[in-house]
Amino acid sequence: MNSAHIPSILVNGFLSSGKTTYIQDCFKNDYFYKKGRTLLLSFEEGEMDYDLELLKSRRTDLAVFSHSEDPSDFLKRCLERFAPDRVYVEMNAMIPELCETLSSILRIDFSVMLIEGSTFQLYLTNLRQLLQNMVQTSRQVIFNRISREELEPYGNLFRIMNKKASYLWEGPTGYHEKAFGILVPFDLNSDTLTLSDTDFTPFYLDALAAPAHYAGKELHLLCQVAYTPESARDDIFCAGRRVMTCCAADIQFLSVPCHCPDGQLPGNQAWIELTARGTLRPDSYGQNRLVLEAEAIQPAKMPENLVIGLGLSIDSGC
Repeated sequence: MNSAHIPSILVNGFLSSGKTTYIQDCFKNDYFYKKGRTLLLSFEEGEMDYDLELLKSRRTDLAVFSHSEDPSDFLKRCLERFAPDRVYVEMNAMIPELCETLSSILRIDFSVMLIEGSTFQLYLTNLRQLLQNMVQTSRQVIFNRISREELEPYGNLFRIMNKKASYLWEGPTGYHEKAFGILVPFDLNSDTLTLSDTDFTPFYLDALAAPAHYAGKELHLLCQVAYTPESARDDIFCAGRRVMTCCAADIQFLSVPCHCPDGQLPGNQAWIELTARGTLRPDSYGQNRLVLEAEAIQPAKMPENLVIGLGLSIDSGC
């Protein structure tokens, strides 16, 4: 089989985050593959060894990476030797560009990241950029050995790191549920919302997840104007703010589309005080998204804080 067609699953996380346990739990499930062979590539020697009898019963070959070897050469050699029908990969966060190497050779079907509660704050403070890189390449992030109360304040931070990932919290007995609820610092029952600097990021994230919350509401906000190549011809501009998601080296412009019914579009990069009404419009996939309908646009002074944060009291640690 062409290696580019081999389905592969990446399991990422720092040392002792539970990667080995996660992989073995997958193998123990009744729905695990009944046909063909599985190749398990381990790029990290963790604190827990694999159950070789379990692997044998699941027709799984284990190959452990030696740091004296090039990751690409190791992968190609294992694929040639074992000719697997699928590949599971226990990742090592400390091997540079490992994800890129694997993606260039394998077909990555799914990627999951495990985050362990007792070391979470340490890595967030000292290795935040590395943690963010792993989150950004994951389709699912699972938090374990941490209480809901400890985890809840970090919801906005992780949603900004990767807006498309699903975030799960693992309870003490091993069950999983949605990690983060809705965290907005304003009253969603109000018909009128005035968004401060600290309100913008929670508003943006909630509007992505639940645009119906803002349908029909009157919104007041200070924002900067930007355009995409397509938006101006539809009398739409992007109303947003620059948000520091990790550290000063990682700033994103987060925005909501705003339609000008009179066609009087504000200048690119202009600062404005915007009064708008929330509406719902289907996107190219038929899913409703929030589009603001401008009711009043006033020029505004450039704010002192050009870049806003996530509203979290976390030490910078990039």
